[in-house]
Amino acid sequence: MKWLALAIVAAAAPAAADPCDVRIKHAPDDVRAVVTQWLLDEPECGAALEVRIVPTDGGLYVFARDANGRVRERTVPDAQSAGVLIASWAAADASVSKPAMDVTLSYVPSQPTMNVELSYVRAPPAAVEAFNTPGTQRDVGVNRSLASRARGEKTFALHVFGNQNTFGMRGEHDVWRRGPWVAAAVMSLAHDDHVDFENRGFDELEYADFKTLASIALVGRQGPWRVQWSAAGGLVTTYVKGRSFLYGLQEAYGDLSALGVSPTFESALTVGLKIAPQVYLDAGPLASVLVQRYYVETTMGHTEIEPRGFELMFFGGMRYMR
Repeated sequence: MKWLALAIVAAAAPAAADPCDVRIKHAPDDVRAVVTQWLLDEPECGAALEVRIVPTDGGLYVFARDANGRVRERTVPDAQSAGVLIASWAAADASVSKPAMDVTLSYVPSQPTMNVELSYVRAPPAAVEAFNTPGTQRDVGVNRSLASRARGEKTFALHVFGNQNTFGMRGEHDVWRRGPWVAAAVMSLAHDDHVDFENRGFDELEYADFKTLASIALVGRQGPWRVQWSAAGGLVTTYVKGRSFLYGLQEAYGDLSALGVSPTFESALTVGLKIAPQVYLDAGPLASVLVQRYYVETTMGHTEIEPRGFELMFFGGMRYMR
């Protein structure tokens, strides 16, 4: 199992690393693995913790009691949030001298008749109170902001996009995150068939566009849903080629081609549905603005390629969260 491998790695670490003393007494295996990774990454820890994690209708119910007798509890939406939360609790009292590590934590109540086992249902208040003993300090707060610790929620997305004339692929990789704000690097490659109509004739054109952009996005999550609005700006390298026709003629009277670099801007609304612990299915509209104009020499002088300004497309694909 993944959590067992992580536990072996943690045990093999040098003693100087002073890993967190957190004993996960009850949790689903996949949640245990995510929480364990967060604890391995925590450089500084305080008092020992004993933790139980129970799936509920609203997400995951997290219950923890430390060696100082303090009890904490929270309901969080997913395993990543549980890992952030428990690592925060483990590190919250790092500046305070630790109790001896031979302290034995126990959830056995003073009366045997109150021995309650947590199960895969929402934990009722009575079950929580069964873990309390006289003198217990209850703390439902967190000493650190979870938003500032969201380092484990960067994503990589791969989408296909297009409309009736355009088809392409688009990659997006988060490079920075703070709270709901995300900065990302975006690259895309697209092919566009386009007909440029003029007074005396028309041009049949093919565009190949390679974009590199920097994006800033606002992200929100609710249950299995993830919504992101982003705005991006950058450069597009375009190679265009085609043939020019005069009205009334069957054959083309000239070929044309051009290569150039111009600014471009994008905005996208992404709606994602979680289909696996770290995978979302994404879809949404994509608006693109191009600022370009080309004059091309032909056998009859020169022609201006009609600039492409605004394009509305739709995209879909997968997003991986790490």
